Amino acid sequence: MWRQEDRRQAMSKRLSDLNIDYQILDAVDFKDLEPTIKRHFSLRMLRVLSLGEIACAMSHRLALQRIVDGGHPYGIVLEDDAILPDDFSDWIDSLSAYPDDMELVKLSGHYAPYQHAWKFGEHKQRDILFAPRCSSGTACYLVKAGAAKKLAANLSIIDEPIDRLLANQYRNRINLYEVCPFPVRLDECESTISDRLNKPLKKDFKLVIQKKIWRFQQSMGMRYMILRKLGLFAAINAKTKA
Repeated sequence: MWRQEDRRQAMSKRLSDLNIDYQILDAVDFKDLEPTIKRHFSLRMLRVLSLGEIACAMSHRLALQRIVDGGHPYGIVLEDDAILPDDFSDWIDSLSAYPDDMELVKLSGHYAPYQHAWKFGEHKQRDILFAPRCSSGTACYLVKAGAAKKLAANLSIIDEPIDRLLANQYRNRINLYEVCPFPVRLDECESTISDRLNKPLKKDFKLVIQKKIWRFQQSMGMRYMILRKLGLFAAINAKTKA
């Protein structure tokens, strides 16, 4: 999903050099959205989402739906700030490197809060991890068609930035893994989501209580997933703060 022509040309050349088939999806530009569009509210952050954040989530929804419509067993979603390694094909050509129940695996990210993470495999001297709280960022991820269908449907409601929406394993009911360290790096370029609103809304007692309830529900949901996947001890001790 590429917004800028120079990035598009650079990524196209890189993918061609690696002999990887790809399709270009023009990202939704927040400048093209109606100014009157209702800005969605994020309970986790107690603020409205910016038009840029909404447009980014809409772009990923289009990409996920294209994977579903294409009839392929899985696809890779790439943003234009991803820096692909020479061995990128080794991470996407076969699913045998990943756990059998994998539905989505993140190949890039940042700010990974690995307070608790479990190793489920290894590929090319990198760990395949399951973490209740995974990293931020959506520059590169591999997703199976079934999970893409669920995610595209869930993105009919955009109430958080796309990386947090994808990371919500309890809400999405998918098995998500990460590669550590990430094989795909990020270009340190300026974000195209330039209208992000960093200032939270003025808090009031009702919103604070609603947020606490939401976080408790998310935490318990993740503990239930961990219980099924790893057992009671892991579920009790896991860091699942939303």
